[in-house]
Amino acid sequence: MTQIVPSPNTDMIELENVGENVYDNFLDSMRSSETKRMYVRNLRRFLNLIPNNIFEEYLGNSPKSREIEDLSTSFTKLAKKDINATKQIVKSYVKEIKKEVEEGKISPNTVKNRIKPIQIL
Repeated sequence: MTQIVPSPNTDMIELENVGENVYDNFLDSMRSSETKRMYVRNLRRFLNLIPNNIFEEYLGNSPKSREIEDLSTSFTKLAKKDINATKQIVKSYVKEIKKEVEEGKISPNTVKNRIKPIQIL
């Protein structure tokens, strides 16, 4: 992926390679260490709920590992390849979170905090 950056020698901008590591880009998007800690925890919770067979079905392969970096990469590849499948995964996750709210396990305010990391990724 490339990023547009100002050139130090001219009034023109140049493209800079920012890499394809989506997890690093996710981490770089946050300044607060507390926000980063909370979002990483919630993103990991979400990604760990997606079974490898979903990735195999839509991407033809599983993530290299169940580490958050590899799951993040596979999930973004899935989102690029099949947005409808991605929407279904997120909808299912939201349903589970709402069920936790109804059961009194979590606060309604927690819902936003559980979904925000997915949006950022």
